[in-house]
Amino acid sequence: MDNNEIPLINVPYPPELSVEEILSRRSDERLRSRAPNQYFIYRMAYIKQLRKIIGDNISMIRISPYISSSWSKEPPEVKEAYKRLSGQAENRLKEIRKSSSL
Repeated sequence: MDNNEIPLINVPYPPELSVEEILSRRSDERLRSRAPNQYFIYRMAYIKQLRKIIGDNISMIRISPYISSSWSKEPPEVKEAYKRLSGQAENRLKEIRKSSSL
């Protein structure tokens, strides 16, 4: 596969991302903000899948249209699964905020 080719990606369903994985890269300051929405979590899953195939050298500008197109073609149950994951991430952030003095 050459560098200009973006392979077709099947984003995992049910989602293979955990709440901890979604929140793992957040700084303490970002723990105060809202959890990522369903589309951003889907985007994370898409990028994770793509990296398994082509490695780390991915231009976000180039792949964004592919992610958007893929998301728009997903059936409602897939979107709902990512929405539930977003809600779980928000609940986890609330727990973190309660237990620490952010």
